Amino acid sequence: MNIFLDIETIPFGDLVDPMTMTPPGNISKPETIAAWYKDKAIDIAAEKYRARALDSMQGNILCIGYAIGDEPSEIITTEYLDSERDALSVFRDVVNGIEPITFIGWNIVAFDIPFIWRKAIKYGLIGLRNAFNRDRYKGNHLDLMLAWGADWKDFRKLDDVAQFLGLPGKLGGLTGATIYDAYLEGRMDEITAYCKNDVETVRAIYRKIFE
Repeated sequence: MNIFLDIETIPFGDLVDPMTMTPPGNISKPETIAAWYKDKAIDIAAEKYRARALDSMQGNILCIGYAIGDEPSEIITTEYLDSERDALSVFRDVVNGIEPITFIGWNIVAFDIPFIWRKAIKYGLIGLRNAFNRDRYKGNHLDLMLAWGADWKDFRKLDDVAQFLGLPGKLGGLTGATIYDAYLEGRMDEITAYCKNDVETVRAIYRKIFE
């Protein structure tokens, strides 16, 4: 059974202290360094913090979007549960008992699957951990970004491929880079709609390629 998958993530933990940033090596005067900390360090620290969303060991899963076969897409979000662990437990209950299973997504080999797999190990969710066979050649996944690519460095964006194929593509003005801003502004409905749309786009691209 095919499970089309997409996750949205946000940074986690204490904010990065701007004073821990290292100024460029080409400035040495005390007054220049002081000015750099005043004018640049805050933005650099904020950017470094936001980058945690891309690291499974420093970020948190905000929502898990999935669709089983031809069924409607669904969203599990930590916003409406007590914790990330609870959301992953719900997803574990969704996938357990489905055999055989193929996880299908865009860049899931490098991002979505290891993010979920590592979190499953962290929280002791053995059933979810075991749902993934991460073998590069015989694993139970299909990464459409890799399937679409012409070679090992031909990585295209989901939205670009969707538009090329005449599909709707991304929803509204959100992107992966603006998810955290939307989260801080309390725009969870937009985020869940965005995640759900990505799942539907992945499924539509899969059908274009393989059906």
